[in-house]
Amino acid sequence: MENLLLKPEKRKIRAELSFGLPGHEWEYTFVPDSDEFLPSEISEYLESELGKDWSIFDRGNRIEIVNKKQSGLRDDERVKTAIEKAVADRYNLHIAL
Repeated sequence: MENLLLKPEKRKIRAELSFGLPGHEWEYTFVPDSDEFLPSEISEYLESELGKDWSIFDRGNRIEIVNKKQSGLRDDERVKTAIEKAVADRYNLHIAL
């Protein structure tokens, strides 16, 4: 259970990693439960971690991840691991894969 006595800036924001949401049927989406823009370091890290075979689209309030070579290709463990490393200190990640 989250410690509500922590200062707001110390609480982790809930975020979800999903695949195949409506309108994003062939891609992963990372969506925080916040109105704030995502730090650009997250998408930059994902680009370096996932490599040239993956496209990372930073939409400000979400990140979309899709395989360049085969649309809809899933590599849940690889994407999940990269997201976990990129956001561990900022977000309370929920996986819906």
